[in-house]
Amino acid sequence: MDLQSTFCRRFKQARKAKNLSQEKLGVLIGLDEFVASTRINRYEKGVHLPDLTTLQNIAHALDVPSAYFFADDELTHIILAHHHKTNTLKTDTP
Repeated sequence: MDLQSTFCRRFKQARKAKNLSQEKLGVLIGLDEFVASTRINRYEKGVHLPDLTTLQNIAHALDVPSAYFFADDELTHIILAHHHKTNTLKTDTP
């Protein structure tokens, strides 16, 4: 499986896991509401790929690290566990 198809699959999975529509996610990352759904759809289908800043915004909105979008299946579990553990430690620190 190539990186682009992995990205598309992970991106859609992460968005659906957060119960966000394509439009809602687009608006959350700062896209105009009139193009938000179309742009997110094109990212999910691999027609276009986000630039690095947009990728970081997407990852933040979906509460996953950017690496999640490109990792193989086995590694995603480790990446997500580490990400959630790190975020928990940050919020527990006074």
